[in-house]
Amino acid sequence: SSYPRLATWFEGQFPSGPSFLGANLHLDHIKEKTRAEQIRVFIHEFKKILTSSPRPFFILGDFNESPNQSVRKQLMTSFQHLQDPWEVLQKSNESTHHRHHRPERKDFVGSRIDWILLSKDFKIHDMVIDKTNHANLYASDHFPIKFTGELIA
Repeated sequence: SSYPRLATWFEGQFPSGPSFLGANLHLDHIKEKTRAEQIRVFIHEFKKILTSSPRPFFILGDFNESPNQSVRKQLMTSFQHLQDPWEVLQKSNESTHHRHHRPERKDFVGSRIDWILLSKDFKIHDMVIDKTNHANLYASDHFPIKFTGELIA
């Protein structure tokens, strides 16, 4: 990878419910082959955690490729009870990476490279790409994704 990349995971607990596991990834932005290897390592390690203690989980992050490419296919094959809430809600594809350009520009083109996958223990109610800015200044070169839902397990 051109830059150090990482995956972080964490365990959480709802006040009156089961624990859950979350993972946040940031994959290579240049080579598909590198992303494929990074996700292979992640899947191997994350499966060890889930095998030792099964629970609801989600995977999110900057995958640096569209959900129609190989990384998501690897994740969906490896964790067969995953869902992409963007698709469950039948949202139109939008870009999440704007390179600090104003998204209303006519030459703005991109794809949804930041996405969230949820185990089917979660029911999603809504999801949006938050394009809020202050005087055309953005906190990042990626838009945050916000969602509401509930754990149904």
